[in-house]
Amino acid sequence: MAVPVSSLPPVSLQHVSLSSFVASFQPSPKNWRFPFYTVTIDRFVNGDPTNDDSNGTAWEHDITGTQLRFGGDVSGFQDSLDYLAGMGIRGVYIAGSPLINAPWAADAYSPLDMTLLDPHLGTIKQWQDLIADMHSRGMYVIIDNTMATMGDLIGFEGYLNASTPLSYTEHNALWKDSRRYHDFDFGNVELPECDYPRFWGSDGVLVTANGTENFKGCRDSEFDQYGDVAAFGLYPEFASVQDRLREWRPSVRAKIEHLNCLQIMMLDLDGFRMDKGLQITADAEGEWTYNIRKCAAAVGKHNFFIPGEIVGGNQFSAVYIGRGKDPSMIEPNAFEATQITANTSDPSRYIRGKGKTGFDSACFHYTIYRNLKRFLGLDGYIEAHPDAPVDIVDAYNDFLVTNDFVNADTGIFDPRHMFGAENQDVFRWPSIENGTLKGGLANFITTLLLPGIPLLVWGQEQSFYILDNTASNYVYGRQPIASNTAWQDHGCYKLGNSRQANWPSGPYSDACGDDWNSLDHRDPSHPVRNIIATMFELRARYPVLNDGYKLETLSKSTHNIFLPASYDQPTELGLRSVMRSRYPDFQDLSGQGQGNQTVWFVYHNEGINKTYSFNCSDNDTALISPFVQGIKVKNLLFPFQEYTLEAMPQKPAIEEPTQQAGCLSNFSLPPFGYQALVPYDKWLNPSPIVTKFVPGHDRRLLTNASRINVPIKIHFSDIMVCEEVLRSLTIRSDTADGFQASVDPKSIMCRNVAVADGDVSSLTGKPFGEIPSAFLFAANLVGVSHGIHSVIVGNLTTREGRTSTNVGYHMLFLSS
Repeated sequence: MAVPVSSLPPVSLQHVSLSSFVASFQPSPKNWRFPFYTVTIDRFVNGDPTNDDSNGTAWEHDITGTQLRFGGDVSGFQDSLDYLAGMGIRGVYIAGSPLINAPWAADAYSPLDMTLLDPHLGTIKQWQDLIADMHSRGMYVIIDNTMATMGDLIGFEGYLNASTPLSYTEHNALWKDSRRYHDFDFGNVELPECDYPRFWGSDGVLVTANGTENFKGCRDSEFDQYGDVAAFGLYPEFASVQDRLREWRPSVRAKIEHLNCLQIMMLDLDGFRMDKGLQITADAEGEWTYNIRKCAAAVGKHNFFIPGEIVGGNQFSAVYIGRGKDPSMIEPNAFEATQITANTSDPSRYIRGKGKTGFDSACFHYTIYRNLKRFLGLDGYIEAHPDAPVDIVDAYNDFLVTNDFVNADTGIFDPRHMFGAENQDVFRWPSIENGTLKGGLANFITTLLLPGIPLLVWGQEQSFYILDNTASNYVYGRQPIASNTAWQDHGCYKLGNSRQANWPSGPYSDACGDDWNSLDHRDPSHPVRNIIATMFELRARYPVLNDGYKLETLSKSTHNIFLPASYDQPTELGLRSVMRSRYPDFQDLSGQGQGNQTVWFVYHNEGINKTYSFNCSDNDTALISPFVQGIKVKNLLFPFQEYTLEAMPQKPAIEEPTQQAGCLSNFSLPPFGYQALVPYDKWLNPSPIVTKFVPGHDRRLLTNASRINVPIKIHFSDIMVCEEVLRSLTIRSDTADGFQASVDPKSIMCRNVAVADGDVSSLTGKPFGEIPSAFLFAANLVGVSHGIHSVIVGNLTTREGRTSTNVGYHMLFLSS
C-alpha cells in the first residue's frame, strides 16, 4: 500500500540547532564553471568485493561478461580521488541512481525504492565518507535523479509479454510479481476529469492539439498507465518499459520532493542531474526545482546545481532551461541577453514565474555533440530540427538569446551548460578511424573554446575505444577503468551503428586482440590525460577561458562538402579564427590569473597536414587576429609555436581599436590541429607533469625468481631536481611474502631528454599535441617480490622553481 503524502513527516529543521546542523554541510560553490568528470560507479573500481553479490542471485556480479555488474563501488572510487584531483577535476557527476535497483542493473537507472541505497555500491556510511573526502579536496558531487522513472514492476493487462500500445484512456495495471513500491501505487479507477499538465512540441511551442485534446479523464493512479515508450528518431536509448510516476500530480510530486530532500541531507549532495529531462513535464519540473532549492538552502546550499539530460533540439530544450522560453521570447541580441538579471527581466518573456526554473543547464549538451559529429565528418541525419545553427560558435551565441541563463539562486546571468565530446550513452571517438585526433579537437572545443562547464566521461582521458552495447541502434562504450579481461575478451565489436550512415571503420573491431584493454587505466602519465590536465590549468590561469562569455568568429577559410547520406546539409571544412573574451561593459576579470587577457583560437577540421595562405590586405580573406599588428604571439599548447603578427591596413584591432589589427599570411596545421594563442608576454610555462613511466602502468612482469630487481624510469615534462624526485618517491609493496621493495641509491641516474613516447594503445595511436619529456629519473627497485608494487611521486617543483606538479602521481606494476 502506497504511503499518502499527508502521512509523511515534513522535512523540517525547526527542532534542531540550526547553526551546528547547517555547519556540518558543504556550502555550494559560487561558480560551477569548473571541470567535471562523469562516472558510473559500477564501471570504475571494485574497492569492496563483499558487496558484489548483495542480493545473493546468479545475475549480479560477473567478471567474465560485460552486461552484468563489474563490481565497482564507492570505496573503489574514493581510492581513486587522487587520480581525478591530479587531472584538475573539481566536480563529479555520478551517473546512475545510488538507490536500490534490480540485482543485474549495472547502469542503475531504474530505482525500486527512493529510501534505500543500492548495497552493491556501498553503505550510507561509505557514501558519506566518499562525499566528505571529496568536499575536503574542494570537489563537489551531483548524482542522477530519475525523478519520475522507476523500475519495471508494473504490467498491463493483456500485455505482460509484449509492448503495450498507447491508449489515451489508459490500461488496467497489475503487479508483475510480489515485489512492490512501498511509497507509490497504481490505480485502475477511472476519473472523468483530470488536471493535465501543459505540453510543448519539439518546436518549443505550446501544444493545444496533436492528441492532447484526447486527455480528459485518467486513472486515479500515481503512475502513468498509457503504455510503453517506443524508440524514436535519434533517441533509441529512451525506449523503455520503466514505470513512470505522475510527477505532474501535486500529491505525487510532494512525495518525490520529500524523498529527494532526505537524500540531500543524508548524503550532503551538491546537486542533482535530472535523467530523461524532457520526459518530465516542464511545469512540474519548475515546481519540484523550487522546493528542492528551498530544501538545499535550509542546510546552507545557496547555489544548488540542477542540470538536466536534454536530448532535443534547442527550441524544445529552451522550454526547460531556467524559467523557459518559447520562440516568441528570444532576446534581441547576445549582449542584451548577458545583461539580464532576476530583478531586471521582463516576466512576459518567460514561460514560468520567478523561482520556477526547470534546469540550470544541459548536462552534456546534445546540440553541441551533434554539431561536433557534423564538424568532424560523420555522415547521416544528425541534426534534431529545429535546433541551433550547426556552426559551433553560432550555436553558442544562439543559446544566449534563446535560453534563460539567470541563476535562480543568485539572480545573475550565469551560463552553465555542460559541454562534452562523449558520454556514457554515445560512442567513443577513438573507436573510429582518426578518432583519437577527432576526439582531441572535440575536447579542445568543449574545454577551451565554449563558455561553460567542461565535462569528461570516465576513460575519455585514457582514449577508451571499446564498444560494449548489444544493439546497433544504441552504440556506447562503458568499459571499467580498473583491470578486467572481459572487455578485451568480448572486445571485437561487429554490430555496426544503424543510427549512423556510412559508419567508419576503426579499432573497435580489433579490440579483443589488444592486451592494453585488460590493464588498469588509472595511468597518470597517459598523453591524453596530460593534454586535458594542461587545458584545465589554462582555464584557471586565463580567466576568460573559464568565465569569459564572449565568443566571436573573426575569420574563416572554409569550403562545403556534401556527404552521401546527409541530404542537403553541408559539412563545412577548413580553418576557423575565433576569439574568446569577456564583455568589457560588465565583465572585469582582473585580479585573478592573467586577468582580462583575450585568447585567440585557430583550428581546422581537415584530416590532412595543410598550410593555409591569406591576404592581409583583404578583410574578407585575411586570417584575422584580435591582437594588434607587430606583436609576437605564442601558442599555449605544445609545441608552443611563436608568430609575429603582420599588419591589416584596412582593419582596426579588436583589442586596441586605435591600432591596426594583426594578421598572418600563412598558417600550418596538422590533421584536426588547433592552437590557443596569447601575446608573448602573457604566455606562462605549464606546470610539470609525469609524461611516462617504465615499465608501464599496470605492466605484468613474469618471473620464476622469488625476488627480482626492476629498473624504473619516470619522465617529466620539465627539468627537475634529481634529489627532490628521490625524496618525493614512495614505494609500496603488497606481496605474498610481505617483503617491501626499495630503491637502490647507487643505481639512481638523472638526465635531460627530449622525447614524446607516452604509453597508448597501439590501435588508437598518438594524440595531437602530446607533451614531451624533458627530464628522466631512473633507478633500480630491489627486492621486488610477487605482488603489486606502487610507485608514488609526490608534489615537486621544477629546477627553476617556477611551477610545481601540485599533485601526487600513483603508478603500479605487478610481479608474478
